[in-house]
Amino acid sequence: SLEHLRGLHLHREGQRSRRDSPCFQTMLPVFLVVVIVVMTVLILMASAYILVYFQAEEDRNTAWMPKVAVVLGLTLASLVVLLPPLDVANRSSGGELDVSLLYQVMFVSIAILVVVVIPFLIFYYEAEEPENARGQLCRAMVYEAVTLASAATVLVLMWIFLGRAQIPVTHYVYEDQFLDATAPTPAAGCGLGSGCVAGKSNFYEIGVTPVVYIMALSSFVGWFFLALFGGIGMAALPLDLMLAYKSRPQSISLQVIYYLRQRTLRAAFDLE
Repeated sequence: SLEHLRGLHLHREGQRSRRDSPCFQTMLPVFLVVVIVVMTVLILMASAYILVYFQAEEDRNTAWMPKVAVVLGLTLASLVVLLPPLDVANRSSGGELDVSLLYQVMFVSIAILVVVVIPFLIFYYEAEEPENARGQLCRAMVYEAVTLASAATVLVLMWIFLGRAQIPVTHYVYEDQFLDATAPTPAAGCGLGSGCVAGKSNFYEIGVTPVVYIMALSSFVGWFFLALFGGIGMAALPLDLMLAYKSRPQSISLQVIYYLRQRTLRAAFDLE
């Protein structure tokens, strides 16, 4: 009915006015910040739980630094996956948060973890010398310095020669004096009979910052590792589940327990 449509229109106008109000725009960034903090804490707790659940009995209360690296790696991997939904929510609320800065911080943190932290821990624990802890640390630092210098050299050279992005654009050339003012877009005004030559596809090349290049390079290389390890995991998971089901603990009868106990006792007496 007409009154129903009028009421629906008023309801939509009220929602739009509340959404555009300064109070609503202030509440959304606060809500997003709270969500970021809560999700980060929950992911840290989940990563620590996964580490504790899957670690071997021999590794308990030892080698704390590799465990910290594992927790940080799981946390960063999870947070990077959650960045696109956060970006969408931020844009729909007016874009108050600097999500691009979060992207840069996350990707640079992953690069530091991959190039600095993990190699140093590998070198440190592979060169384990119980009687010479200082020599172990110095050797790990030397190997890490070589690794960091090699990675930095390759990255700088690639950024100098390949650090550019090509943006696809359409180039129009207009030969008359005025465009068609009734056209909805300049491209639509370049029709037949006008002085506008047909558009020509081209690329606009711009230089990128080192941080953006690190993000692009890590994403490009990461796709190959995702395809490799993801494919291996998808193929090995059903086999592991079947083997785990086959070798699962099963209940035994009292007769079997008594027989195993007597056999163990006889073996112990024979050893005497």
